[in-house]
Amino acid sequence: MTYNTLMDKAPTYRYERAVTFGRFNIPHQGHLELIQMMLAHGDEAHVYVSTGRSNNDWALRVLLLSHLCRKAHLDLNRVYFMEASSPYEAVSKTLESSPWQEAVIVLGSDQEVMARKLGDVYDCPVILNRRTNSSTQMRFFLDAEDFREDLLHLYDGDEFLTALAMILRREELSHEKSAETARQTAGTTQE
Repeated sequence: MTYNTLMDKAPTYRYERAVTFGRFNIPHQGHLELIQMMLAHGDEAHVYVSTGRSNNDWALRVLLLSHLCRKAHLDLNRVYFMEASSPYEAVSKTLESSPWQEAVIVLGSDQEVMARKLGDVYDCPVILNRRTNSSTQMRFFLDAEDFREDLLHLYDGDEFLTALAMILRREELSHEKSAETARQTAGTTQE
């Protein structure tokens, strides 16, 4: 298959399903733009949220994602949040559930290599979304006490969304601390 990178000038063809996979550890505006792009190119958006052990609580991540979609007036009857352990599992599940096995893979531009591999393995077209902000940017604002107003602005003044993001960031930091403690403990026992 020829790898298709469809950027700003993607064709008007609509697919039965658009599929993506990600951690979505701290959902933000860039993730919303990804889902909007999925709906622009697919009748349904299959958003697979990673089930990896180091990820934040799945239900909280989906709550924040769905609240972002609702606030943007997206048709949530067309958006499906599902679990998958890998992007391969996500694309495979979507193709299996599609009578014509017709889907387009939509990933962030930071996942271009993965998009290329998935497109080749499943012989599917791929769309890369160039997001306006990133999880790294969100972590900066969540961690910096001096920028709380900027953080609130990133969620359009929605205190509920901001509070959820702060909870998810604390959970993420807790996972990081636990992983670091485990690494240190493993290093001590090996000595």
